[in-house]
Amino acid sequence: MQEFIESLVEGIKINILGKEYVAIGCVDYVALGRPTTVHTKVFFDDKQVLVISASSNFACFGKDLGAITENDDFAKSIFYKGDNYEFQNSDYQKVKCVRFGSPVDLEGEVEYWDYQGSDNPKLQISFAKIPRTGERSDVVAIELSEDEFYIVK
Repeated sequence: MQEFIESLVEGIKINILGKEYVAIGCVDYVALGRPTTVHTKVFFDDKQVLVISASSNFACFGKDLGAITENDDFAKSIFYKGDNYEFQNSDYQKVKCVRFGSPVDLEGEVEYWDYQGSDNPKLQISFAKIPRTGERSDVVAIELSEDEFYIVK
């Protein structure tokens, strides 16, 4: 996955689950609770995001829905669109570096709460509050295997 991350440049086309997306931004993040684990987030123009952690061998793809307000209490278990989710982790994410894109337009630091599907562990929800803007950046995603995304040549 590290080779994939190192190949990312603005405008690159990435095929994810059989559909092509054009990258408009890319940021490396670290969480305060795990400062040596880097997560790379690739942003696309339709509010879709690809999150990759080479060190954890993890990737997920989802959509930023803004604020999912029906789960604002960040309970241990939540129900969203027919699926149950269990709380996994919360932390504060800081920008390590902006690989490309406008730092003003890309998500910066956030406080987040991560949930995983109870019946389908590939389902993910990340609730995020952006301190700089006061806005929410809640992402509903699905975990990917390495063969489900690639750079289009």
